[in-house]
Amino acid sequence: MINYLNNIAQKALEYQSRLILCDERELEYRLTTIDTFQIASYASKFSKYLVKIAIVFNEKFYDDIKFYQTVTNNRGLQVQVFNNVQDAEKWLKLSL
Repeated sequence: MINYLNNIAQKALEYQSRLILCDERELEYRLTTIDTFQIASYASKFSKYLVKIAIVFNEKFYDDIKFYQTVTNNRGLQVQVFNNVQDAEKWLKLSL
């Protein structure tokens, strides 16, 4: 998961993009609550590079992804989760 986050940040810097859309509908979340907390805390270090991250998720992982959103938001990284790409894109476009 750390590699995934690092790759997102690397590509964002490479393409000079501060708005990110992650389509995670096909991912299976297998993290504990502690793991999710630690990864969200780690992801927050990218807040100085990234303005907004929209995550489209599989609804069966609602509790996990909402917890991730809360932790990252509390640490200064704007993350919003969605169950469809259209709403995620709309939220990101509000920044343009």
